[in-house]
Amino acid sequence: MIDTRYLLRGGYKPNGDSTFLEQLLDTSARDFKALFRVTRAEFKMIVSRVRGHSAFRRREGQKKKMRPVEYQVLTFLHYLGTKGCTYVGLSSYLRIGVGTVKMYVERVSKALRSYAGAAISWPNAEERILLRDYYGRHYHWPLLVGAVDGSCIPLFCRPSLQGGDYHDRKSNYSVNIQIVVDPHFKVM
Repeated sequence: MIDTRYLLRGGYKPNGDSTFLEQLLDTSARDFKALFRVTRAEFKMIVSRVRGHSAFRRREGQKKKMRPVEYQVLTFLHYLGTKGCTYVGLSSYLRIGVGTVKMYVERVSKALRSYAGAAISWPNAEERILLRDYYGRHYHWPLLVGAVDGSCIPLFCRPSLQGGDYHDRKSNYSVNIQIVVDPHFKVM
């Protein structure tokens, strides 16, 4: 009888968290945008925003050193930007544990949510007057303060609760979003 246990194993994967993610950071600009759905400049801006957040501070008694914020943000962006991405699939791709992927996604989500008020706000009375004047001058819409658009965000699979409510006109499962932006694309 031939022993096949070594034939069925995948190749040896060293704890590639640092080396593999460093390689991803060094990809071409085009590949970086395809993998993470942001430019390098946008990535650096996100990292600078979340770096000081409490989610990235070591807890008292925590023995392991925390991986750099850049790695955690890359994991988060790849998770959000890849259709059908799961913790298990991303863990295999990035060569890190499933629990680690989940923890990175949760940390970055928590940090980004804390900035929602600063990033998304309705303009005050003075700002609305400036926006109205800007739209009137540049686009001949004198009473406009923002532009509205909507989109469908595709879901990987049918949600378990009220799944039929997520079925869209293109026979996919998705969530509808609608946003208002100013002329400089700042979300209101």
